[in-house]
Amino acid sequence: DTAAPETTNIEQTTQPETAPAPEGTEAPKAPEAPETAAPAQKAEHGARWRHALWRGIAGVLAAVVHEGAHGWAANRLGDPTAKEAGRLTLNPAAHLDPVGSIVLPLVMGLMGGPVFAFAKPVPYNPNRLRNPRRDEVLVALAGPASNFQQALLGTAILYVYYHWCVGPI
Repeated sequence: DTAAPETTNIEQTTQPETAPAPEGTEAPKAPEAPETAAPAQKAEHGARWRHALWRGIAGVLAAVVHEGAHGWAANRLGDPTAKEAGRLTLNPAAHLDPVGSIVLPLVMGLMGGPVFAFAKPVPYNPNRLRNPRRDEVLVALAGPASNFQQALLGTAILYVYYHWCVGPI
């Protein structure tokens, strides 16, 4: 029992013809050519950079507010060391560490892993606090408390944005 070799008809390898679209509807569109994929990839690449830029801005802002909160709390509790050192400010230049705030996050981001960064700690002198035992704890908690407040504010902003601009959540 010999089987005949399988033959391919040229009509079988071409795309099947589509039936004409009913009146009032559009005919199905042909698949896009591969040449049109390049702009989509460029757009995705640009979106990735914009996303990274916004994350960087948010990270710098968070670090500055965090460190500023430590200095503000110490100043309110009797220790003006941060104010005297010019660190009681929201100016990022006063708080950012070149290695911990720029080089380390860039290297970690380029490696594709999680990104970690740090800022210069705000100086304070516990001996200048009015109630050192209690106030040291309050100064230490001021930074994380500011992070929590920033998270709440960011959540509220995103909620309003999505509710007003994108649609109800």
